[in-house]
Amino acid sequence: MTIREILTDITGVGNKDKLLRWHDASRFKNEVMPILPSPIEVIELPPGQQFQFNCFTFALELRCISAETPFTDGFIYSPFVEKLIAEKAITKLNRPPAEGDVVFYWNGVELKHAGKISRNDMIISKWSGGPILKHPLLYVPVDYGEKNEYYEGISEKRAKQLFFQYKSWNQPPAKI
Repeated sequence: MTIREILTDITGVGNKDKLLRWHDASRFKNEVMPILPSPIEVIELPPGQQFQFNCFTFALELRCISAETPFTDGFIYSPFVEKLIAEKAITKLNRPPAEGDVVFYWNGVELKHAGKISRNDMIISKWSGGPILKHPLLYVPVDYGEKNEYYEGISEKRAKQLFFQYKSWNQPPAKI
């Protein structure tokens, strides 16, 4: 198994019990942390159902929105992020990424995941309903994809402005 396949298995794709342990802080701490591959580091345990948010919410500094103005289940969805990219509301990098910038992961043409650049070329990202992890760029589940694009990080203030400007685009992707 590749590291990405191992991470896919650990996160519980296709296995209800593994998925539950990924989302439950106590089970995560006891059952998952001991088997996480090195050099993955747990930054924050899973937040639990009532405080849920996803990778886009985390990477785009939008956790602050859910406390002030609740939105659909604490998630920022890919159509919202794709709209920001299309409108050039966030800036694609034409330089090497630096700490605080954002990386987007694409699986083919689907935007699947986001993280923030940390020191030493590590990524900090929120994995579904689970933890916030610090990891190498491609130490992510297979479904997150292999194509990466880098964008300038944005401030919490700018993130709020963009959220309210493009809020109508924050809808779950259409199922085919």
